[in-house]
Amino acid sequence: LPIYTNPILSFVDNIESDLPVEYKENGLYLVTNNAVYFSRNELWESTFVSSEKLTDVDVANFEGIGGYYGRDLNNVYFMEKVIPGALPNNFELVEIQYFDPDFDINRELLLGISGEKLFYGNTLLEGINSLDFHVENCVIFDDDTLWYQVDRMQVEQGDLSKKDSYSDC
Repeated sequence: LPIYTNPILSFVDNIESDLPVEYKENGLYLVTNNAVYFSRNELWESTFVSSEKLTDVDVANFEGIGGYYGRDLNNVYFMEKVIPGALPNNFELVEIQYFDPDFDINRELLLGISGEKLFYGNTLLEGINSLDFHVENCVIFDDDTLWYQVDRMQVEQGDLSKKDSYSDC
């Protein structure tokens, strides 16, 4: 294939290989001969707008595992960043559906679990045990700790005693 027939490739700058590049699409990741790129896309569309090269990645063993997540033998990645504390050999994704009454639609929340650690994107939800947590709307909590979605890509820790006040996030 010529390099620019794929929309992901058109946003990859300085591919470190002679043309033609052998590549495989792996979700939102592009794996070339000797590099892995995360391709950012427009919200709700499949239009790719830029790509970021992952650093210190094991290219031969990299795989996209769903959503914005990928892994190799040494690390788990969210977009182009390593998720500190996530172990690739036991990292799994959990998809949670919830109803958003403000927009009268069902939404999806994708969380990462590694052992007893729970992750939202590359953020460790400190204090929440991955073996016993709940989700209500955009609020993630257990008996002791609460986190809530600030926007599509960010969470913050909140006050568990005020759980109902975060339901509009």
